[in-house]
Amino acid sequence: MSYFRYACIGLVTLVGGVAALWGALYGLGYLTATVASHFGINPSQLILSVFEGISDPGYVFVGLSFLLVLVATAALLLWCVLVPVVLGEVIEQYVLQNRLKRRR
Repeated sequence: MSYFRYACIGLVTLVGGVAALWGALYGLGYLTATVASHFGINPSQLILSVFEGISDPGYVFVGLSFLLVLVATAALLLWCVLVPVVLGEVIEQYVLQNRLKRRR
């Protein structure tokens, strides 16, 4: 029974994790480019400024937005780990209850 549970958890975590990571990276790039364009900053210069240090007030806003996106991404990845665990547990309990009903 535990192999079924671990297979379910592993499969959903793998698929969900890859999808979440791709979506987060795409969203982060889109958010960075959109915010940079809004303030009239070239997005490629913005990325370079992250490595050189933030000195302009516009960059500070973009940097804070970047940190917020990182926190949201971490929360999304945590959710993608917890949901498969709960799903695996629910499926396992359902299978165990049906097995006990058949024995009676």
